[in-house]
Amino acid sequence: LQHFPDPAGVFWTLAVEEQFYLLWPAVVLLVPRRAFVPLVVALILSAIVFRGATALLTPIKYGTLLPANLDSLCGGALLAALHQKNANLKQIAVILTALAIAAAIFLPQKQLDEANVTLLSSQSRLAMVLYGMAAVHFAATWTGAKALAFLRFAPLTYVGKISYGVYLYHLFVSHFFNMAGLSVPVLAGFVLKSGLTILVATVSWFAFE
Repeated sequence: LQHFPDPAGVFWTLAVEEQFYLLWPAVVLLVPRRAFVPLVVALILSAIVFRGATALLTPIKYGTLLPANLDSLCGGALLAALHQKNANLKQIAVILTALAIAAAIFLPQKQLDEANVTLLSSQSRLAMVLYGMAAVHFAATWTGAKALAFLRFAPLTYVGKISYGVYLYHLFVSHFFNMAGLSVPVLAGFVLKSGLTILVATVSWFAFE
């Protein structure tokens, strides 16, 4: 809540995603196949440069704009493109893991200014997103469907189905507790807020989404 005192603050992601979804089909249709992967890599790098440059040049936070989030959005496109090309995803995952570990090691240093932290955290975030996606792909490819049987556990898949609603509404639930002056122990608060958030997300899923 420190970053988004207004519980609707997280809705900025809806705007960014909608902009991406509106533009990306044209990229997929119009960009030649041979130029697609280089373009995606360039867009990923451009997002890291954009965040670093804006952190250096201005006190205004631009992290909620589309250019600042192209690395995460294009990360999935890159993984899909490499999968189509039968690239060695195992090596890619190892490289991404190394990047994430390197970023985690450097981040705690107090000497880092905001621009450096922005760059390193960007690399770590992108690396972990792609590594997680690649890891699921490896488990399915190497060891067969049984390795991912736990992912078909009904309660888990249900939470996955309503997870976007959970993300959108969880701050509203916390805000409600704060506005009502409800003070509960941390563990009990976590259970109550989680249960209420899942309930609200369920209603949203069936009644709206």
